[in-house]
Amino acid sequence: MADEVRKLAERTAGSTRQISAMIEAIGARSAEAAHGMQQSLSAVNHSVTLAQGAFAAMTTIRQQLGGVAREVGDITGAIEEQRTASSAIAVSVQQVAQMAEENRHSLGTIAGSANRLEQLSRDLDQVVGRFRL
Repeated sequence: MADEVRKLAERTAGSTRQISAMIEAIGARSAEAAHGMQQSLSAVNHSVTLAQGAFAAMTTIRQQLGGVAREVGDITGAIEEQRTASSAIAVSVQQVAQMAEENRHSLGTIAGSANRLEQLSRDLDQVVGRFRL
């Protein structure tokens, strides 16, 4: 019976060693899993930080685009005002050119009339000269 107890003790010791080895392996794998989870958590935290930065950048870009859109609207309004003013100036310049042409024509008529008056004055002077004593 001592032989059976000894064999049972040997088998129990062997089983205990196997169980201890399994527990150590499970502990090592648990440590690896915990380390992997810690790395994953760090990566997730880093990704969250990057996403928050990207969100902040997109918010800033959206706000700046709104400002740019307002400025483009202001510029468009100013261009329209300039176009209207330019059209009015073009009409005014055309009117001034027409008046200048009319003045040139009138000056030609006045010059012709002045020449005729001068000639009439000379003719009158000659006629009056004949009647002088």
